[in-house]
Amino acid sequence: MVIGRKGALVSLLTVLLLFQGCQKESTMSKPITGESLDAVSGAAWEKLGGKRIFFGHQSVGMNILDGVEVLLKEHPAIRLNIVKYADPSMFEAPVFAHAEVGQNGDPKSKSEAFERVLETGVGSRADIAFFKFCYMDFSNEAEVLKTFETYQAMIRRVKGKYPNLTLVHVTVPLTRMDAGLGAGLKIWIKKGIGKKSGGPYANAGRERLNDLLRKTYGGKDKLFDLAAIESTSPSGEPVTFRHEGKSYPSLYPGYTSDGGHLNESGKRLLAQRLLLFLARIAEKGN
Repeated sequence: MVIGRKGALVSLLTVLLLFQGCQKESTMSKPITGESLDAVSGAAWEKLGGKRIFFGHQSVGMNILDGVEVLLKEHPAIRLNIVKYADPSMFEAPVFAHAEVGQNGDPKSKSEAFERVLETGVGSRADIAFFKFCYMDFSNEAEVLKTFETYQAMIRRVKGKYPNLTLVHVTVPLTRMDAGLGAGLKIWIKKGIGKKSGGPYANAGRERLNDLLRKTYGGKDKLFDLAAIESTSPSGEPVTFRHEGKSYPSLYPGYTSDGGHLNESGKRLLAQRLLLFLARIAEKGN
């Protein structure tokens, strides 16, 4: 029997899905350790609850917000009004508004969409604003420098227009090394067989951008190092792989449901770290 290209693709997809299903069964989440939300003072949580915050994201960002919702139920001292962004009038009162920005696979569209939201009136009303790229935005290192130049130019414009707005930079999320192809499968199919998109080594490109973000804004601006959290095991060990003689971070398997998106443990961890990060900003009065 002769199998055509379409049939071969379907067969490959089936194998990949079965492989990921097996990975879900064999990868057990470990207990998460680290700083407790209970260690934060009630005064700090009250200050955070009084902030006007905008967060632009796609699916991994929504994973994190799912985790935030769970933690808010467990910690009544943390009062955040988390709502989907509709219009700038929402920022007349304390709010944590969020929205999908840009298109996955097009990082430039995300910088542009974030700036457009701020220009609607959010930039002059919000206290804190940030957005994150997705692991699906980067399939190789060649895309990184152009993306970073676009991002830097946008940040300069925004800082000039809204001097009272605290901007937060966020590193790019990673994929699990042993399921990198599956995690980037949508882009891989969209761009066509034979092109290097979404494979396991795409973390090298993501880390290149993350390194630029850290070196440019770390210690100067507010930077939430999402990738560093994702690539650290519950015991504190870095999760890495070797590529062309260099070591790169990879998503810890126990934090993911499919190689890229977060499972319940991953959602909880990233939500916890984000809340602690924002509480520190609020406590310092930024």
